[in-house]
Amino acid sequence: MRLSLLFLLLFICASCHGTNMPSDDQWEATAGERLPGSLPLLTIDKIPISDPEVNYVISRTIENEIQENPELASGAPDRDDWDYILKKTLEAITSSRILDNNAKKLGYGLDGAQEREIDEFIQWEIQEAGGRDAFDVMIDSMGGSMELFRFYEYTVPILQQKLIESLFQPGAPYAPDSSTLGELYEQAFTNASYILIQNRDNEWNLLSGGQLERQRAIAQVLRDRAIAGEDFASLIVEYGCDAEMNDNPGGFPIPRGHLGSNFDKALAALEEGEISPVVESDDGFYIIKRHPPDAEWGKENIEIIEALYAEETYESLLGEWHENAAIAVNDEFWAIDAGSYAPVG
Repeated sequence: MRLSLLFLLLFICASCHGTNMPSDDQWEATAGERLPGSLPLLTIDKIPISDPEVNYVISRTIENEIQENPELASGAPDRDDWDYILKKTLEAITSSRILDNNAKKLGYGLDGAQEREIDEFIQWEIQEAGGRDAFDVMIDSMGGSMELFRFYEYTVPILQQKLIESLFQPGAPYAPDSSTLGELYEQAFTNASYILIQNRDNEWNLLSGGQLERQRAIAQVLRDRAIAGEDFASLIVEYGCDAEMNDNPGGFPIPRGHLGSNFDKALAALEEGEISPVVESDDGFYIIKRHPPDAEWGKENIEIIEALYAEETYESLLGEWHENAAIAVNDEFWAIDAGSYAPVG
């Protein structure tokens, strides 16, 4: 089981004011008309954030959201879509600036070698864009600058990684002791195995109708066979659709949140040796069996426990920094019109 290290940025909730939506059929991630720059749109620890940075991050947010949700590109954004874009923009700006400010206070800014590494990455980006002129046109279309591109695309991710390595590794200021890691392992991992019956076709499209019900029925039959006494590991190998579990049919410790909330709830409700009902999730249909704790796995995979500790402690530290930051958002920010972001007809 590979634990993905996702260092989540703090989500900032705020009320949004109404604006007019464009009537165009499509929109894309370019800045369009510049926002008025007479006032900073927000202030973070007395640092004013004005229209070029907001323009750039909005465009960047739109591009990221369209990659994750291609349906957003099929028409002009509705009110909920645009409110979400603005909230994600505010999240990205505040979290990035708070991270940068506090990293500098702690003395963990980027060193010369890391700055040179960023220079090399940017040169590669310029070449991929077809030269400096084409690169500048791309950045300008997003309302940004080389400085903003460098900060958001490279400085912030490297700062995140540097803080993780500097603050949470053995011997570092926030390093955990063995008892803390042991408690976290017991709380965050549960030893289990499962049969997964997928709810998608070979092209990863969600099934529906009779095809989906057929998969559900297959899962129920396998659950009934397991309850009747058939060997659970053998059923995994023969019918399961999860390659990693099929390679380890005896099970392994599964981190909370890794397979979704429905999976977590079903697993938590089981006694050792018990088999769950069919559990529906985004991935398909699970039949889960809980096993006794595996203390040896925790010792052999201590780096995974340390990584989880670093992730959770880092999120907590970001939360503390955010609570102590002075953030002011002007009404002009929430009045930004989606129509300024390159609607195309």
